[in-house]
Amino acid sequence: MLQRELQLRNKKAGPQSIASRAVPKCRCNARTRSSSDVGSLIALKKAELRQTIRELEATPSASDTSVLASKIKALNDLNPTPNPNESPKLNGTWVLLYTKKLGQAAGGADFFQALSGSLYELVYKYLPVLGGSAVGKSGSGAVRSRGNFQTFAANTVINESRFEIPALGQDGVICVEGTAEVVPGGAGQPSRLKAMFTSFSLTLGGKQRFRLPLTVLPTPGSPFALSGPVGYVDTSFLDDELRISTGDKGSVFIAVRPKFL
Repeated sequence: MLQRELQLRNKKAGPQSIASRAVPKCRCNARTRSSSDVGSLIALKKAELRQTIRELEATPSASDTSVLASKIKALNDLNPTPNPNESPKLNGTWVLLYTKKLGQAAGGADFFQALSGSLYELVYKYLPVLGGSAVGKSGSGAVRSRGNFQTFAANTVINESRFEIPALGQDGVICVEGTAEVVPGGAGQPSRLKAMFTSFSLTLGGKQRFRLPLTVLPTPGSPFALSGPVGYVDTSFLDDELRISTGDKGSVFIAVRPKFL
């Protein structure tokens, strides 16, 4: 009699129990597939961006960067890291793959702001060209690039442009050091990274040949204090492999972790 009652109970409860177990399993699979799809799409867009960079590097005279801009936008729309300018993922060493001025910066700066901007662009963008600005540009002249490396750590930023001089059998490093801090953006805008460069040095053959301070500008509000060239960087895409940042001087910086070269 007892066995008969148990059979009847199981028969009544069976379909409901199976259905209740099936629903969460299906939902879990749906979430997994969604996350996997987004990850696959990001990987595809990163591959397309790298291919576009290779094509631009193969044609140095190319001036049309609309394709590059569209690839960057596609990745920005898929950015997986909230508030990238404040993320710890930003810390560590990055290798510059590509830099290009894609737009014009806003005008209206006073004399010292304009001078700061010019010096900032000089040390951030043009000085590294002396040692080669991007990985893969081996060069055919007297100086060969070994890449531009950027390191963020403990409110500091270090740019190293590494190069070699085959005729002398020596390696060299152009190093620009400075401070970095997260500052609030404008009204309704996200935070941004403020960088101020404080020193410039040249190392050749393992020996530092000279070091120069870059604190040559009056600090706003304190004319007797000096500061270095100042600029702002907004990071729009950031994950464990790739970083896309845009400077307030109009240049885009695309960098990867060394292990992903």
